[in-house]
Amino acid sequence: MPRLVRFVAGVVLILSAINCGHVPSQTGQQAASSVRSSSPVETPSPTVSLCSSQGPSPRTYVGAAYDQLHRVTVVFGGDLYPTPTTSTASTSETWIFDGHCWDQLHPATTPSARSVRDGMVFDPIVGKVLLVGGSAVGSGGSFPGDAWLWDGSNWIQLIGAPAFKNPIVAYDQERKVVVVYSSDGNGAQTWTWDGSLWMKRSPAHTPPPRDDGAICYDDRRQTTLLFGGWDGVEALDDTWSWNGVDWSQDHPATVPQARFGAVLSCGSAGVILVGGEVSHSPANDVWTWDGNTWSQQTSSSLPTALSGAAGVFDGSRYLVLLGIRNIGPQQSEVLAYDGSTWTTLTTS
Repeated sequence: MPRLVRFVAGVVLILSAINCGHVPSQTGQQAASSVRSSSPVETPSPTVSLCSSQGPSPRTYVGAAYDQLHRVTVVFGGDLYPTPTTSTASTSETWIFDGHCWDQLHPATTPSARSVRDGMVFDPIVGKVLLVGGSAVGSGGSFPGDAWLWDGSNWIQLIGAPAFKNPIVAYDQERKVVVVYSSDGNGAQTWTWDGSLWMKRSPAHTPPPRDDGAICYDDRRQTTLLFGGWDGVEALDDTWSWNGVDWSQDHPATVPQARFGAVLSCGSAGVILVGGEVSHSPANDVWTWDGNTWSQQTSSSLPTALSGAAGVFDGSRYLVLLGIRNIGPQQSEVLAYDGSTWTTLTTS
């Protein structure tokens, strides 16, 4: 698994969480069979948050998702990078971003410190944010291999979840399941979670094993899209689509440069690929996917080259949060993209 030693970077987030009446938030553990609600989230209600004096310290590979009920982006964990070349430890902090300011939360129960990568997603049927797996810098690169739900105020451990190594996840809106892609010493695996049961899938085709690939669900085409990553030797530039039964490799005429640690975010303006580590340096390019090929958006590159980001869509715009630059002072900035223009929302 590659570690960003020279530089690391930003985060793009989308998340949604809602309380299910039969899952008490004060409980530290929860059986996996009893978390699905009878109906999806329908009526979001805003959360009033008090802003901290400043946002999170610089970090990378956080978990991030947009909480549709409370209308905030939830951010968990990450690897701390006080400088572009040094990761001191992973963190177990939970933060929310309401579109204007940050607030650190202090839940009674929390997952252990870890980087999460693309291992966090909102499940609108369960009505909570799901966090799966991760890895920890401060414990020799260990893999927790657990799963948690965020209910808006506390983390609840899911009992009986498979022990994934650095999984990446997306929510399949058409089939109403979370799709999990994970690689370990036994190769690559695809799993789904329907809010009650974990199911190991047996597709005829599977993307080769990798770490730090980018994933999101393309609602327009009703497929889960996977791009790039690191295979242990080099960065990858392949594109794969999951249709609920099998993976198929796409062969677009134009392809972004091979990379890992990129942001792949699906929203109302389509699918965008942002940054990542390209040729041993963070990138600031932006690409869009139309289902057949990739197109570089030369007029809308990132203001700052970033790698190791987590990406989300907040219902109206793509957000890139947090990040470590390879040059200059480290900042925890939030960047917003409306489909044509990037705006810096906060810098701390």
